[in-house]
Amino acid sequence: MGAWGVGKRQDDFVCDIEGEFKDQLKDGKSIAEATQFICERYADAVDDCEDGPLMWLAIADMQWTYGDLDPAILERVIEHLEASTGMERWDEPSDKLYRQRKMAIDKFCSKISQPDPKPSRLPKRVTRKPKFNP
Repeated sequence: MGAWGVGKRQDDFVCDIEGEFKDQLKDGKSIAEATQFICERYADAVDDCEDGPLMWLAIADMQWTYGDLDPAILERVIEHLEASTGMERWDEPSDKLYRQRKMAIDKFCSKISQPDPKPSRLPKRVTRKPKFNP
């Protein structure tokens, strides 16, 4: 797993979680059920100092995007931001990338602290008939 930028979605682990979250929604699960699935699937990451903050960040992003952000998860993301948990891969606090990452996560927390003005509709699985005969 790796990160290729300072943005919240510029990390393989975050993208994996968001993809699995969307797959659960496409299978007809509710946001709460998808959250439960992710928490169970990544149980070892919940309290991990590197992956835990990323997991909660991804869950908060998905819940906010679909209009149902759990206040406890928002609080957890803000706690990680204030404690700088999960920032180890960004080197030292005096490093430029560290500050940029911190600002990106701070901006994200400010955004999700307010309800999404236009929540996305829950995704649905689309199956199409093949164009050609087997």
